[in-house]
Amino acid sequence: MTFHTEDDAASISVYSPNDLKKFAFYYGRTFEKFSFTSFIPPDSALPDFFAKTILTGKIDMFVLRLKGYKNDIILRNNSTGKLVHLEPPQKNTTENEKGEQVIIRD
Repeated sequence: MTFHTEDDAASISVYSPNDLKKFAFYYGRTFEKFSFTSFIPPDSALPDFFAKTILTGKIDMFVLRLKGYKNDIILRNNSTGKLVHLEPPQKNTTENEKGEQVIIRD
């Protein structure tokens, strides 16, 4: 990632994703670094990722947008530090006796 200050576009700083914990744009949008291994139980062996900050307060809310996937939500309880990874529900469909696709709901 390449950054420069708004005042001095000639002074460019280059960082790798491993160097950053979070970053923000001058208009206020912030991104924070997470690891799938920080969830209990660990979600995946995927590398670290950046999620966009949506809300901050007692519980912070982040959205993870991966190309080709639906948006995932991450919640962090700031008093306990625990993280929750919310995934979109899976839709289960089957075919009824008329040959129509029917969604199975729990």
